[in-house]
Amino acid sequence: MLRTFARRRSGNAAATTPSVEIGQAPRGVSGGYRRWLAALSVLLLTASASAAHAAYYTLMFEDIAPYPNNNDVQILDFYAGGASSIGTMGTNYHVRFGENARLLCLNSQTVDCSGTSRGGVTDFPESLQGGLTFKTVGTDYVNFDDGFTGNMSFNYAINLGGAPIVGYSIALYSGLDGTGDQLAFYDLTVPAVGCPEYNALFCPMKYSALAFEGVAKSIAFTSGGPYALAIDDITIVNGLESPVPEPAAWALMIAGFGLAGTRLRNGRNALPGRT
Repeated sequence: MLRTFARRRSGNAAATTPSVEIGQAPRGVSGGYRRWLAALSVLLLTASASAAHAAYYTLMFEDIAPYPNNNDVQILDFYAGGASSIGTMGTNYHVRFGENARLLCLNSQTVDCSGTSRGGVTDFPESLQGGLTFKTVGTDYVNFDDGFTGNMSFNYAINLGGAPIVGYSIALYSGLDGTGDQLAFYDLTVPAVGCPEYNALFCPMKYSALAFEGVAKSIAFTSGGPYALAIDDITIVNGLESPVPEPAAWALMIAGFGLAGTRLRNGRNALPGRT
């Protein structure tokens, strides 16, 4: 999913410009300034480390197909640098879906395209039109080529008109396509109660989360009926190193470097003999 990037700036500094490393003040600068700069160095390093190790992303199943749609668009490699069955492409998270996985069109109060809706309830306001479902009965795998560790969360809805809910589950495996060790297992047993104002039986969705040890490479979704399991907002909280800092970490680092530059300039202007 996550891409590493770095920006480099090259060029020869003027001969009169003193060489200064982070944590090292120019000559003649007070000890208080040195302590301030050392503290700033720790802050920047902390922000950088935090950015490198706190990573998450959410598969919202939006913009895969025009809204509304017929619930038969295959997701395929939409999230893996490839395309869906209709040629659309999304962010490359290195996540691949099998041929049985379908984009699910979610009802709004004015659009009726399935029996499923978020009912206006979501942590992501932009995630109200699309979800994940499976065309046939059985187990389907979602593969994460880069793997993930720590925990994951998702929302689901099942509605069988009052019949017992049997054969619906989610499991995490250490290998692709459900191979290797099973790292976590969760029975999906809570029925949706329906949202009449959205004309949806599969509504609202229930939030669930799984914590586990090890590195997961695939998620197995087992559905007891065709188009009978609705999934949305699969969020991966990844303990593996992420090369892309969070926006807050970028802001912190940029602000810190800006402050460091300002203090360095002020410090040089305060040196004896400078005018």
